[in-house]
Amino acid sequence: MKKRILSIALCAAMVITVFTGCGDTRVTPDIPTDHPLNNVSIVDVTDDNPSKIDSTENDTKISKHDDSDQRFRLIEDSDDFIVNTEYDFDSDYSLNNITTVLDYVEHESDNVNENTILSETSLNMALSLLLEGAGDNTESYNALINYLNGCNYPNDFLRIRSRNNALISRYLFDDLNSRMSIANSAWFNTGVTPAPAYVDVLSAYYNGRVQSLDFSDATSAEIINSWCDGATDGCIPSIISPEVLRLNDGLLINALYFSGTWANPFDDHNCREAVFTNADGSTSTVTMMYDYGYTTYYESNWCEGFMKPYEDSNLVFIGILPKENANFAVNDLDIDDMLSNPVHGYEVNIGIPQFKISDENHLFNALYNNGLAPAFRSGNTDYLEYLSDTPLSVSDVIQMTYVDVNPEGTEAAAVTAITLEKSAAPVRDTEVHEIILDRPFVFMIYDTEAHECLFIGKINSL
Repeated sequence: MKKRILSIALCAAMVITVFTGCGDTRVTPDIPTDHPLNNVSIVDVTDDNPSKIDSTENDTKISKHDDSDQRFRLIEDSDDFIVNTEYDFDSDYSLNNITTVLDYVEHESDNVNENTILSETSLNMALSLLLEGAGDNTESYNALINYLNGCNYPNDFLRIRSRNNALISRYLFDDLNSRMSIANSAWFNTGVTPAPAYVDVLSAYYNGRVQSLDFSDATSAEIINSWCDGATDGCIPSIISPEVLRLNDGLLINALYFSGTWANPFDDHNCREAVFTNADGSTSTVTMMYDYGYTTYYESNWCEGFMKPYEDSNLVFIGILPKENANFAVNDLDIDDMLSNPVHGYEVNIGIPQFKISDENHLFNALYNNGLAPAFRSGNTDYLEYLSDTPLSVSDVIQMTYVDVNPEGTEAAAVTAITLEKSAAPVRDTEVHEIILDRPFVFMIYDTEAHECLFIGKINSL
């Protein structure tokens, strides 16, 4: 009998089986008759509904695999996707973890002009997939919870799961003008059997699928890459090569896609050539998109910034320019402090260079050296039983990103893949402000309501 799955607070059951990724899986008013979402059934959750349970009523740690616990219980043998659109995202947030990782990745590069773009949302979701497979109170379990707790996540496993599910639900089913989707998948080599409870959890809480493939067969990489291509609307057509896949026995993947138009697009006559000074002092000619008017202005001792909203008021582009015209570490800008002091109603003249950038980063070393060494250690057996029937260790964390910022809006995508192998991997007033991003700068695509850093990048050259 299928193991009962812990369910989250304030949720309704919906039947969604995710066998292919796609750029937009949100429910819309008019769904074609042959669309799989026509099979969705919604269970109303009200104060009178006994299925509505307060997930915060007890801070006592609860085993996520305890069948006797009834607070987060799904209907037995159900493949329903849990929908939680009432989660209260904490307003207390910090970007310290992702800016530390970004600086670490940049430091590993010898090219001062190299641009680095990461998605904290995609990375944290992939790490959550790994956490779902960690045994209770193991070193990996605790290290992953501590790391995620530093990224605006609760410090409790069930609430981490609840937050992830609420974030996926938010973008899948909220009535947003922008297209936003999050999908997850887990892939296992022939001979490695995923834990049944893990399969159920990914389906129920993570908009996910689990599949076994022969990793020695080159077509398996094609299948995985096809999933990534669909989940990112073609922005990231591949994440794994047949050669790398053959060296591993498991793959946990998150895919994130965003497409949004500006609330106030840039006028054509305000888009013109300008000079961008690269990090090494050389210059490039770019198309600078200028805008003038009142917006949210930020300022700290080290930098100043501005907000430009997308059509959804909670999704915004944030441009951040250091006050010093010199090489800088993103972590030194203390973006947390800057974001905590917004000033509304200032007239701000802004300039955003038009750019389209793809980036690929291997984050194993950055994460290993910033709190996740226990979760990545050699010979790890912490994932045995809850992830699969075979001991697996993390061999790499690969993230590919794509961002296109243009006069109409922004398209962005990220795929994060955690590769797993049987043998351990080696460690590897009305004053006017003007902010023209014409030298190295930082940008974010940020959800101001969920306090979610969807993308963050340091642009050193264009």
